[in-house]
Amino acid sequence: ILKGKILTSIYLCDIYPKLISMKTKDITALHTAARSGYLEMVEYLCEKCPTLVLTLTNNGSTVLQYAVEDGICIVIQKYLCKLLCTYNPHLIFKRDNNGNSVVDKFIFSDCRMEMMKYLRELCPEAMKQHCY
Repeated sequence: ILKGKILTSIYLCDIYPKLISMKTKDITALHTAARSGYLEMVEYLCEKCPTLVLTLTNNGSTVLQYAVEDGICIVIQKYLCKLLCTYNPHLIFKRDNNGNSVVDKFIFSDCRMEMMKYLRELCPEAMKQHCY
């Protein structure tokens, strides 16, 4: 993804669709867009290739884990959670190779109560299965 050039990136993906699922330095364009908070690009990539949300890094990190990294506004985090969980609600419990999940991250974050409540509302069945 070209930094700050969403429309150009979308145009390039339309011309060269293989760019959508290609990994660069262990991550896909969707990981990069999610980590950067590029909502429009995340929407585009999910629409073009819905299974991309299941792609893991070599560390086992999900796209959702990238979307909720520190430094991204909580409003954007909520929107990305909602969008990515529509494709697979169980992403919030997928653990990376270090044993960490999105739920674990929020349990220990400053905004834990707000985000845990949001996740319960967003994915009630998934949260019940994991007793949160």
